Amino acid sequence: MISFRFDIKKIVQIVNYLLKKNGGFINYTKLVKLLYIADKEFLKNWDYTITGASYVSLDKGPILSEVYDLLKGKNEDEIKQLYWDNFFYTDGYDLRLVQDNNLPIDRLCDAEIETLEKVDTEFKDKDYGYLIDYTHNKKLFPEVKWEEAKNSSIPLPVEDILKALGRTDVEINNLKEEIELLNKESEFFSKSCS
Repeated sequence: MISFRFDIKKIVQIVNYLLKKNGGFINYTKLVKLLYIADKEFLKNWDYTITGASYVSLDKGPILSEVYDLLKGKNEDEIKQLYWDNFFYTDGYDLRLVQDNNLPIDRLCDAEIETLEKVDTEFKDKDYGYLIDYTHNKKLFPEVKWEEAKNSSIPLPVEDILKALGRTDVEINNLKEEIELLNKESEFFSKSCS
């Protein structure tokens, strides 16, 4: 199964960037939908995701598992949760900035920023209900198994997203091998530098 590296510092920069573009707060359901749409768009164009998160289908559509756990204050990794909580807090159904900040976006490349900007602009005036309906569109999101996810979550493998984007099994297997190699190299360098 294809698995990208989830970087807490990068996801905080991404979410911080989107919150600042939206007045310092955003409905958290809308946020996870925007992130899923941005990841799928980036995967289509670059064979990689922006967030590195894993996905699940819920009855309200796709979500990013790690981000959802952080939003709910239930991330398994206490250090990641504490880092997240330094920047954001949940207020009802909104995620808000703890305070205005000058957090850089140096963990994002120009193409990632452009994709986030495009998705934010396209859906800026849409509410979370619209995005739930939008991600239920089977023509746009055939990979999402929301019908089967009543009262549960179903893993949504990257391979299913790639198939929905028209990638062949050979292309998917080649990408899987490439990502596994990159993840091993990244793990090696992070261990050797610590």
